[in-house]
Amino acid sequence: MSTPQIPIRPIALADPAARAPSVAATPRRHWRELVGLALEADDLYGAAALYPYACGHDQERLGARLFNTRRDRLALATLSFAPAAVLARLAAVAHESSDTTLGVRVVYSSCDRETTLLLLSTAVIVGTKSWPASR
Repeated sequence: MSTPQIPIRPIALADPAARAPSVAATPRRHWRELVGLALEADDLYGAAALYPYACGHDQERLGARLFNTRRDRLALATLSFAPAAVLARLAAVAHESSDTTLGVRVVYSSCDRETTLLLLSTAVIVGTKSWPASR
């Protein structure tokens, strides 16, 4: 007496639900992974691209990476594609630390006059020190 043969199919082909992850991926989880990767990779440019979209704790973490050392601040200030939020924070940091070199680079790196005027007005309104005039 023989046992009946049952055809065996791979699970991936048999049930599409078996292939789906048990936990649905959420945009928030993807965002955390993206921020984590930018911080782990020590990627200044990736962190600068994410900074305008970050809120709360993520913005603090990215800000600590971006604005921690003067070398990184000067590198960000020379980027022609730096987001306006990063330039505004750089202007505030330059004003707080009285770093005129950083202030000049921020003003000259902004790509349009509206951003330059906004950065200058923010720096002048926040503090009493004079800033270099734009070209």
